[in-house]
Amino acid sequence: MQSPASSVEEPAESDQRPAPADGEVGGRSLEPCCDGGVGQSCRVESQQASLSGQDHPAQPEQEFVVAGYWGRGLPIQAVYKGRSRPIHDGGGLCSPGRWPIKQRQFPQSQAFAKARTCVCRSFMAWLKQSDEQGNDALKLFWSLAAGKRQRSPFEAAALQRARAELDGVLRAEGVCPDRQATDRQTEINFRRVAALLELAGDPDFAFLNELASVGACLGVGEVLPRVPAVFEAKTRWKLSEPGGDFEPTVCANYKSAEENMEDIRRQIVQELHKGTVVSMTKSEAQRKFGNKLAVAALGAVPKEVGTSEVRIIHDATHNVEVNPRIRVRDQIRCPRIDDLDGLLRLLVAECSRDPTIRFCLKYDVSRAHKLVPIREEDWAYQAFSLDDPDIIYMHTVGAFGLASAAYHWARVAAAIVRLSHYMSDVASALYHLLYSDDGLLLATGKDFWRRQMFWLYVFELLEVPLSWKKVAGGASLSWIGYQVDVVSYQSGIGPTKVGWLVRWIDDHLREGRVQVQHMRAALGRFSFIAGALPHVRPFLGPIFAWCAAQDAGESQLPLGVRLILEHIRHEVVCASMTPPRPLPTQVGELFRVDAKAQGDKIVIGGWECLGSVGPKDARWFSVKLDRTTAPWAYVKGDPYRTIAALELMATLVAVCVFGHGAVWKGAVATATVAGFTDNMGNSFVVDKHMTTAFPLCVVLMELSVQLKDLGCTLNLGWVPREQNTEADALTNEDFTAFDPAKRMQVEPGNLGFRVMPRLMEAAMQLDSEIKLSRRKSRLALGRSVVSLLQVGVLHMLVSQGCGAKKSGQLTTFTEAFGKLPMVKEQGITWGT
Repeated sequence: MQSPASSVEEPAESDQRPAPADGEVGGRSLEPCCDGGVGQSCRVESQQASLSGQDHPAQPEQEFVVAGYWGRGLPIQAVYKGRSRPIHDGGGLCSPGRWPIKQRQFPQSQAFAKARTCVCRSFMAWLKQSDEQGNDALKLFWSLAAGKRQRSPFEAAALQRARAELDGVLRAEGVCPDRQATDRQTEINFRRVAALLELAGDPDFAFLNELASVGACLGVGEVLPRVPAVFEAKTRWKLSEPGGDFEPTVCANYKSAEENMEDIRRQIVQELHKGTVVSMTKSEAQRKFGNKLAVAALGAVPKEVGTSEVRIIHDATHNVEVNPRIRVRDQIRCPRIDDLDGLLRLLVAECSRDPTIRFCLKYDVSRAHKLVPIREEDWAYQAFSLDDPDIIYMHTVGAFGLASAAYHWARVAAAIVRLSHYMSDVASALYHLLYSDDGLLLATGKDFWRRQMFWLYVFELLEVPLSWKKVAGGASLSWIGYQVDVVSYQSGIGPTKVGWLVRWIDDHLREGRVQVQHMRAALGRFSFIAGALPHVRPFLGPIFAWCAAQDAGESQLPLGVRLILEHIRHEVVCASMTPPRPLPTQVGELFRVDAKAQGDKIVIGGWECLGSVGPKDARWFSVKLDRTTAPWAYVKGDPYRTIAALELMATLVAVCVFGHGAVWKGAVATATVAGFTDNMGNSFVVDKHMTTAFPLCVVLMELSVQLKDLGCTLNLGWVPREQNTEADALTNEDFTAFDPAKRMQVEPGNLGFRVMPRLMEAAMQLDSEIKLSRRKSRLALGRSVVSLLQVGVLHMLVSQGCGAKKSGQLTTFTEAFGKLPMVKEQGITWGT
């Protein structure tokens, strides 16, 4: 008998909960499973959620349900912004892959064991047959790893026999793996996947049968499901939900689509043949779907740089307002480089005890979003046209641009990932990450290739379409744009991206000019690079601000932007690949700081309180700044206008002064330094690692570099000023609470700043240019508004009969303008 589902309140920091101890879920003991399940595992029954969400009541927002096969002890940990969290592997909260292999738990029921044995037997038969026929399974694997395969290495006839044998086992166990005559036409056999997951006791399988039968609910006018066993609750949405009823809309395509209409039409014809798009006349669509018809605008973006093939974007947000009406209630978590680092950190520990072979293999799921069918009654919300407005096309499957498309695929993909782990069990277990449709298989041991081939074999049995030409492997591999090296246990930016960045920066520095649209596009790539090198992120803020203030066209690169680009280039070249960061060591509250700006006088101060020492036993500093040592503090006039930058400057000085010789400098584990400042805004700036405000951005750049050199991550906590009285006293030059012998003599010019002296003056010039550009833009906008106002007033005067012919008194429009009540009240003249 299984234990009832337990719900546990989620902490404020997303996914920061500890894993339950053996035999416990959220502090509650579990009964051993007596239906063949694992004893004292985290296997908990979960109420099934349907696609429409109607038979699953809404869960309280900050909840999740511990269900499925949670491992023993803590999951594998990732480090993000100095805090550790369990990794995300693409299989959901209940994926066994989130735990080290030896701590995983798997389905133990006899029914699932039979199915698994059947799959393993057919896989071993394939291995044997390949060797007997002279194909050599190992050679097939190496051809896959070399990227030389265009199609599946598994023979179609052998796969058909294996599927038939597996389906026979499933039927004998009382579940149905067969497609039904009335089912939607799909590439994946959702019935087979659901049957296997049902035997395994997975908490989320019933929706797959609904997918096979009618398709997924798009979410317009209906509540999407909440699956707390697999996903955390989503609590924020970028788009505001519009009021009122849905209104049918027809939109014209974007210029990008019109320019690429030939390629778009070619793709749509292919989709029509596959049944993933249907067409009908506009009058037929209106008769069939009534007021649901939303003909959205299409856009097009290149699939790859340098090719004419485009990816079609369905804009379901603007004008048609389909996306604002969709509320996905589950938070999708995809693995990032932090999760990859978590796996590498685990490998370092495992292979230091037992050195062995390590190998990566990546794969790509073909047409992932389009593998999920959408209910027929929702097709009208996915309508579009090409160059004939009387012919309406509709997606019958998930489409790029629809808010729920990624969610439906993520739910399907998570189910397949968990099932693949169940099939592998401990004997064939490996580490796996899935980012959308890009998967990474990381295996160790002499039989690493068999483990990875077994996963691909399971995908084939489930009829998951893979792009075989994109399958590739190696000890060093590029995955989702990042490079992973399992020999040196490093991750980061691959040589291709480093080469591109160096060429791009060198070319534009040499020319001294840049097309603003090219710079904006490059910023997207720079931001991606900053994911692997977080200390680079603060340097992007001023470039974002400069781009936002520029008009389209070519612009000269200011000195500040040039210096920042040079620094980014240097950092990427010097440290493109890095080892995984150690799990953070929390050292508690380290220091408290404050800043005071009154008139022309500036004082910053701080004291070290590590280990809960009192002021009398603490090291401390109090420093006066002036126009010579901190000219940037006066750029806005009175220095109090830059108080946020001054408070962060106090934090920076504290890091430089207290960091030398501190116990947290150069530690084996990364120290999380908890600094306390009474400026709440800086807490968000340091946590986000980004600001466009000057001079705050330059101080943040220097702080980021100093923390990187110390191997530390800074979390700035906020406290009210009345609780920061000691630091406040230091800025008032009241030192009575402190020991004069412990005062740190601080000379701002001798603190070893690396970027501030070089960047600050250039950044001041850049800030002036940005402000000038903004003023010009506002002035131009104001003139445009006035012109439009004048035209509008003329139209209003004529329509209201205020002209000279009508009134007999007013002889000009300017006189009529002056007679308007609004103009009289505001004192507006025609000239202004």
